[in-house]
Amino acid sequence: MPERDVPDHGKKQYLTFQVEQQKCALYVGEVCEVIVYSPLTNIPGMEEWFSGVFNMRGKAVPVIDLKYRIGKSKSIPDDDSAIIVTQPKGWSDRSLQVGILVDAVHTVMDLYSDQIQPVPTVGVSLDLSFMEGVVEEKGDFLFLVDLKKVLNKKAEQESEERSE
Repeated sequence: MPERDVPDHGKKQYLTFQVEQQKCALYVGEVCEVIVYSPLTNIPGMEEWFSGVFNMRGKAVPVIDLKYRIGKSKSIPDDDSAIIVTQPKGWSDRSLQVGILVDAVHTVMDLYSDQIQPVPTVGVSLDLSFMEGVVEEKGDFLFLVDLKKVLNKKAEQESEERSE
């Protein structure tokens, strides 16, 4: 991406990753760390799009299968798979961490607000209700994931009830 001769107004950094054949990105302000995939523990009664939990420094962290959450088949993790550990901004429970299972993690990149376009509404095979925008990058499209929408309102309400 070419350098710009403008101030950093509207510039944010995004972590880019792969879900199936689609490149996606997540605002780095919500990313705590990226870890190599390791087997998860299933918890009865979790939503289908949760893959399970893993132990991170003595804390059980739930993991969402992003591929399945956006309307594709369940992930089959391989050597490239990773878990992006996130902490949703703006939720009342500041200790809430959630892992996002992705097929591969790529890099961190700077994006400017004027690069972000509305998500197309036709001809796309993903559930786009989880996306906050799209950016054209090197002739391809990068979908920006809205973490709060992925976790859904119900998860946010449950988090707020726990913190009260």
